[in-house]
Amino acid sequence: MKKIGQFLTCVLPLICAIGIQIIVASISIIIFGIFQGIRLAATSGEMDINVIANSLDGLMNSSAYLFITAISAIVCGVVFGLWYRKILVGREKLKIKEVLTGKKVLFIILLGIALNSGISVVLNIVGSIKPEWFENYNEIMKQLGYGDSIISMLLIVVIAPISEELICRGVILEKCRKVMPLFAANIIQAILFGVYHMNVIQGIYAFVLGLFLGMVCIKTGSIYGAILLHIIFNLSGVFLENILTENILPMKILMIGMGMVSLIIIVISTIMLLNEKDREVDLGSVLEDKLL
Repeated sequence: MKKIGQFLTCVLPLICAIGIQIIVASISIIIFGIFQGIRLAATSGEMDINVIANSLDGLMNSSAYLFITAISAIVCGVVFGLWYRKILVGREKLKIKEVLTGKKVLFIILLGIALNSGISVVLNIVGSIKPEWFENYNEIMKQLGYGDSIISMLLIVVIAPISEELICRGVILEKCRKVMPLFAANIIQAILFGVYHMNVIQGIYAFVLGLFLGMVCIKTGSIYGAILLHIIFNLSGVFLENILTENILPMKILMIGMGMVSLIIIVISTIMLLNEKDREVDLGSVLEDKLL
């Protein structure tokens, strides 16, 4: 029973994060439905339930979906930021320049680009073999716009990385490391990070990414390292998709080259980061030092 209780303690933050998203989405849909009803009543003198229902269905395929997703992520970021800061009260205080040295930043940037490139190669190979697996994934990417608008860019490159790191490498990892060995804690938080995406394809590569994000968080002693890696990973996805085309090289050669280079960089960056001593940092003190 004790072990079950400890595991539930680790899963609770994930349930809270998903719950926040559901609540924010529900409230947004209700508000949209009310305003849509008022607009119809003002223009036609009556409220057609079918028209309102169709409008709500279309809501998930419009820019409003991005807005709702962004608001949900922001709310999660605030809630889990406060939660994480409370967990870390009393930790050793370090300045931001002590947490992220120039060498660490360089390896994190290289690792982020290499991870995205490597995962893209694997996804392209799997997609050519099992295209049906990517139907739901492609629909989600289409809804997000993946960098096609300012809101999309902010969500993908800034809001989501910060929010997700506070949830998974912040609260969840801290909860896990209190009840299990650090190695196991990193695996569990990565699994929960994959589950959080609620999509098979995203879940699989989110698990792999989560392992590296957890490692960086542990080795740099700060969630800032994980946030930076997450930002670079997402940013690479936006730009590599537009830069790498068959106009440069045939796709097969391009994929092989990217895969080999990515693997080399991932191995080197991982070895360098693993050689770093594990550190624990109070996020609140880091934020305070940065502001001062």
